[in-house]
Amino acid sequence: SAILSSSVALFSHEALISHGVLYWAQSIYQLNLALSLIVVFKLITFSSRERSKMLELLLVFLSFTGVLIEWTGVVFNLLLFSYFYFAPSNKNKRIAILIALSTLLSLSLIFIHYILALGFKDFLIALYSRFGSRNGARSNVIDLFRSYLVSYSPFILSLFVGFFALFGFVRRNLNLSFPRINKLKTIFLVSCMPLLENLILMQHATEFSFDRLKAIFPMSISIGIISAYLGTRYLRIAFQSLIIASSVFSLFTYYGQLNDATGIVWSKYHNWNHSLSNQLSTQVDLKCASISSSFGVRGYANLLFHRSIYENVRTNESAIKIMNNSNSCASVYLEGFNYATDMPVYTKVQITFPDGRKKSIRNPL
Repeated sequence: SAILSSSVALFSHEALISHGVLYWAQSIYQLNLALSLIVVFKLITFSSRERSKMLELLLVFLSFTGVLIEWTGVVFNLLLFSYFYFAPSNKNKRIAILIALSTLLSLSLIFIHYILALGFKDFLIALYSRFGSRNGARSNVIDLFRSYLVSYSPFILSLFVGFFALFGFVRRNLNLSFPRINKLKTIFLVSCMPLLENLILMQHATEFSFDRLKAIFPMSISIGIISAYLGTRYLRIAFQSLIIASSVFSLFTYYGQLNDATGIVWSKYHNWNHSLSNQLSTQVDLKCASISSSFGVRGYANLLFHRSIYENVRTNESAIKIMNNSNSCASVYLEGFNYATDMPVYTKVQITFPDGRKKSIRNPL
């Protein structure tokens, strides 16, 4: 059952796509969230006397680091605070207060860092701007659900069938108030808490699939619960076969995507961009040059050139002004288009030196 539950974390389309050579903050946060859920499960399983302060402090530490890693940590901590604060035990209230304090400390460190770098006003403007472009008003629930289907469709279908069968069995044979069932329901609900962030920042979760990684945990727990409590042996075997089939199907679709036309073109553009970066490094010292792009910049470009890049600079003349204002040794102006969200294609590079000399590199494709 445990091995089967982990299949969605290993073989789902999203897990395969979002855990590669390059990783996102959301990928690292998976480790933090997994440990947090384990600690929470132990806290709700152990009696007040069996709990150790070390376990409570570990949860507080994970709450602190989770916020530093990813915004989901803020949402998860707020809901975790509510859960522990309104629980009957005074020890739970103590945990809630510590989680709240650790969250405030993490946010303070993040805010101070950005305020020192940008200034208070510019930081607030940037924060408001990013929230405005990523929130739920920019997308809708239907598009978000479609995105989840792209990431997990065979597993979602299998879980739908499994829950349908389990619900029929539970109604007839299982007492839902049984203490062990209550604890499983609780940890399942706690694992769903981070998903609220997908609703708050719906546009981001819809466009960027790695933000849907957090759904792995409630799905894994669901697979475990269904496998453990589904009525007869034959029903369990049938459900487990569905999960295995979902894993195989996800693997085929993943490798199919890598080998189809999209994957081939992506590789072609990436190879060109890498070649261009190497050519560029022989023409100009990128360490002291100002680099500007005619369109938006995402992490791929920064990793490609190992530099920060001015984005949405409309003309080469504007790029030259940036060079003059920053006393750079050269201006590198990148022109091109976005083939995909995180795959720019650079068709032309214009290099201008302070003494007026100019060079250019064009896309040979």
